[in-house]
Amino acid sequence: MAVFVGNLPFDVTEDALISFFTEQIGPVEAVRVVRDKETGAGKGFAFVNFKQDSSVSLALSMETIKMDKRDLRITKVMKKGHLTKIQSAKKKSADSKKNQREITGKLHKFKFSTKKKRTTEQNDRRALKKSAKKAIKKKKAAKQGRLMA
Repeated sequence: MAVFVGNLPFDVTEDALISFFTEQIGPVEAVRVVRDKETGAGKGFAFVNFKQDSSVSLALSMETIKMDKRDLRITKVMKKGHLTKIQSAKKKSADSKKNQREITGKLHKFKFSTKKKRTTEQNDRRALKKSAKKAIKKKKAAKQGRLMA
């Protein structure tokens, strides 16, 4: 039931964090502010343990929460290996999106287009087909559930 809180002010105290998160989100069990060994100043991040699961999900769902005019970054606590995998996947997807944008930009410079444009009628027809397929799948699944029971 812990979350990672980044982009904290460097002079923040544990008590200040506890009162801040208790007011904003919910009851806090413990707080660990990571500090520099030599200077004792905060490194700008901390770990907050909540007493309730609902508080954790609320904290993770908050996109913009400010403390001393700083936007806090709240994420799940993860193992370091898992975190690096996620970060590398995000980098790859950002690179592929960038390449895709470059390609589409180049295609628009030319008079021809490889993409076929659909009319609204065709789009509506496709949407109906999809919903019909979903309904059929649902019906089959329900039928199989009745036969198995």
